[in-house]
Amino acid sequence: MESTFRQFFSDGFMLETSRVIIRPMQADDHDSLEPLIHDTDLWTWFREDLSQPGELMKWMNEAM
Repeated sequence: MESTFRQFFSDGFMLETSRVIIRPMQADDHDSLEPLIHDTDLWTWFREDLSQPGELMKWMNEAM
């Protein structure tokens, strides 16, 4: 069954401005995201604490 996302957005879908890019997550994003995850308060209301070693990669693999 086709995902809801794929029903409405083609491969390579991206919204871009001079300040932000919105697109589906890619494995290459890990290195850019990793420096941002270390504040444990950031994850108070998230279902997982991605500040813990290995959790970001685990979460990304599940999400992609």
